[in-house]
Amino acid sequence: MLIEHIARFGVTADGRIFRNAVGNYIDAAAYGITWGRAREATLTMDEHMLNLAKRPYGLRHAGISFWLASGVDPAECARRAG
Repeated sequence: MLIEHIARFGVTADGRIFRNAVGNYIDAAAYGITWGRAREATLTMDEHMLNLAKRPYGLRHAGISFWLASGVDPAECARRAG
């Protein structure tokens, strides 16, 4: 999907993939709206009701939890997470 998006819309001069309709940075408020639409389009009703990936931050949390559960050193997880 990402390759198709880039083929269709290209990237900005500074390399950003996503931008608003006039080519500027995406307003922070738009992320929540888009995230909600993406959840509705991709999750099953059961997943949606569980509040799975309710916020984009949930993906970061899940990734770090996955690293820890996979045996990655906690200090390395912290380094990766910033």
